[in-house]
Amino acid sequence: MSYLGVGVSPGNVPVYHGSDLKVIDRRLRLTELVLRCSICGLGVLSAVLVGSDTQIKEIFSIQKKAKFTDMKALVLLVIANGLAAAYSLAQGLRCIVSLVRGNVLLNKPLAWAILSCDQVMAYVTLAAVAAAAQSALFAKFGETELQWMKICNMYGKFCNQVGEGIASALIVSLGMVVLSGISAFSLFRLYGGNKGKSSARCSVTRPEEVYHVTVMPCYDKKLEAARDDFLFQVEAQSETHENTDLKITKVDSVLTSGEVLDLIQLKSVDFKALEESPLDKLLTNVNEEEYLYGVYGSSGGYADTIFRLEVEGETVLKFAQCCGFRNLQNIVRKFKIGKCDYHFLEVMACPSGCLNGGGQIKPKPGQSAKDLIQSLETVCMENVLVADPFENLLIKSLYDEWLEQAGSDKAKGHMCTEYHPVVKSITAQLQNW
Repeated sequence: MSYLGVGVSPGNVPVYHGSDLKVIDRRLRLTELVLRCSICGLGVLSAVLVGSDTQIKEIFSIQKKAKFTDMKALVLLVIANGLAAAYSLAQGLRCIVSLVRGNVLLNKPLAWAILSCDQVMAYVTLAAVAAAAQSALFAKFGETELQWMKICNMYGKFCNQVGEGIASALIVSLGMVVLSGISAFSLFRLYGGNKGKSSARCSVTRPEEVYHVTVMPCYDKKLEAARDDFLFQVEAQSETHENTDLKITKVDSVLTSGEVLDLIQLKSVDFKALEESPLDKLLTNVNEEEYLYGVYGSSGGYADTIFRLEVEGETVLKFAQCCGFRNLQNIVRKFKIGKCDYHFLEVMACPSGCLNGGGQIKPKPGQSAKDLIQSLETVCMENVLVADPFENLLIKSLYDEWLEQAGSDKAKGHMCTEYHPVVKSITAQLQNW
C-alpha cells in the first residue's frame, strides 16, 4: 500500500508503489561490495605474484637473476594493482557502513567523487595491463627488429608467474570498468530518477487517486482534517485535464490509536501469526534495517530541532514547550505582565503531549494512565537512531526536485497552513452533537 507522510500535502508528489527502488539500490550496493572485495583480493594477488617473482639462471658460469624491476611495465603493473587493492578496500568499507546504517543512497557530491575515482582507477589498471601484456609478448616471442630475444625460453618459471599476475590484473581492470558503470548509474539516477514522472521504475498516482489515512492519538485531528484550511487545489497535468478546478482534502481519514486497536480486536487479528511485508518507505522515517530514525521523544520535535541550531555558539532565541492548559495559563499570565521572553512557544493541549491524547489506547487493567504514558515515552526515546533532519537526503531531494527551495511560494503552499475561526450557528452545533 502506498501512503504519504503524516501532515504532508499530497500535491503532485509521485507515489512509488512497493519497495522496488530500495531493493534495487540494496542489491546494487551488495553487487558493488562483492566486486570491490574481489578486486581488492585479486589486486593484492597480482601485485604479489609479479612483485615476488624471481628466477636465477646460470649462463656461462655467470648467474643472471630475472626480477620484475627489469621491466618497467611490470613495475607499473605492481603499483597500479596495489593502488586498486587499497582503493577497493576503502570503498568496500564504505559499502559495508552504508549497508549497516541503511543509507544505501548516495548524495551527488559523493557520487561524483566515486565515479571520478572509479574511472581513474579503471584507466590506470587497463593501461598497466596493456603495457605489461605487450612486454610479456616480447618476452615470449621476441622481437627481431628490436633485437629482443625470447627471454621466456631461458626464464620459463619467471614468465609463467608473470602471466598469472597479468591474468589477475586483467580481471581487476575489467572489474573496475564494471564498477565505473555502476557508479555512473548511481549518479545519473540521482539526477533523473525522481524527476521523470514517466519513468518505468515508478508509478505516478494523481492526488485524487490517493486515499490519505493518518493515525493519531487525538480526536481533535479529526476536526482539523475537516477544516477548509486543509483543502488544496489539484494542479492540472495538461490544458485538457478535466479536473482543473478540483479541490480535495489533504487528509481523507483520521483514525485514533484506540480506534485502530478496536479494529484489530474486531477482526481478531493475530499479528504474531502474520507474515511480515516490506514497508513502503516513501516519506517515512524507517531505514533499511526497519529502525526508526529522527529525534528523540514523542512531542516537541520541531521545537527541539530548531532549538539545537547554533549561531556562532551564541544564544539568540529562547524556546518553550507547553503541554496542558494549566501550564498554558501560566504562560498567558507571564505574557500579560510582560515577563515572557520566549521567541518560540510550542503549545499542546494535552498534559505530557500527544501521547496523552484523548484518542490514545486505554491502560491495561492495573495500569495507570501515567504508567502507560511513561512506557510509551520510553519507547519513543529508545530504539531511535538520531539523525539530523537538516541532513536528510529525502527532504533535500524534495526541495531540489519539487518545492524549489525552503521558503519558496511553492513550499509555503504545500508545507504550511493557516487557521481561521470556524463560524457555526447554534443549530448546526446542536445538530452535530
